[in-house]
Amino acid sequence: MQLDILRFIQSFTHPALDILFAGFSMLSEPIVIVPLLALTYWCIDKRMGRYLLFSLCFSLCINGIIKDFFKAPRPFGEPGITSRRIWSATGHSFPSGHTQSAAAIWGGASLWAKKRWLTGIAIICVIGVGLSRLYLGVHYPADALAGALAGFFCAATAYWIIMKNDGIKSIVWLGLLLAIAILWIGESKDTFFALALYIGFSAGSWVEQRYIHFSLPTNLRQSLHRFTLGLASTGLIFYPIYRLKELHPGLAPICYGFLAFYVVGPCTALFKKAHV
Repeated sequence: MQLDILRFIQSFTHPALDILFAGFSMLSEPIVIVPLLALTYWCIDKRMGRYLLFSLCFSLCINGIIKDFFKAPRPFGEPGITSRRIWSATGHSFPSGHTQSAAAIWGGASLWAKKRWLTGIAIICVIGVGLSRLYLGVHYPADALAGALAGFFCAATAYWIIMKNDGIKSIVWLGLLLAIAILWIGESKDTFFALALYIGFSAGSWVEQRYIHFSLPTNLRQSLHRFTLGLASTGLIFYPIYRLKELHPGLAPICYGFLAFYVVGPCTALFKKAHV
């Protein structure tokens, strides 16, 4: 049944649809979500940005735990199925990480802002990302549906935690539970990357709330200067981290965790020093 659905969706293959669905798929990939979330946190709405980062890191951990528990295979090599952008499909198949991240971010943004137009965008993005993973032949329909539900659950849970207590204690306690679950069930590198990102985010949030307390920019020019400075400094740190993990792959989770820590915490101290 699921393969029949995939074959039906792929029967509409067209170069224009290839571009469209590749674009939708990218909405849940680092090249889009990292600058977007950084912009929100650094320049637009600090509390909302922290919430969306929390929702994403939490969702990535949950996705890794579920994937490593079920160990579901992807539809690669199935008769009549053409798989594209396979490099973006790492780990097991169930649930779809791209769809879950889309629901955690875009659904979370809608939940936070409570704007009809943003809710409409969120629905389009989540459905578009889910369909893109089917069109590209890297997931089954059940993977996309489960990913959307899990992502919305993570967004709602993160929202409840943030609204109940904007401090770091609840986030740390949740991180401890996630760490126990991942150390028990986790086996894929993506799952341990997710835990490292969560730890880095938690540590960075604690540093920012305890010592830095950065303020949002007051005008567009200051926002542009801050965003440019933030991306440039992050890029300078990312290159040696990238080289280090290439030379010592076992250090990759620590490297990515440190990068998350820098973006959420120390990078914001740089803004205060530079008066942007």
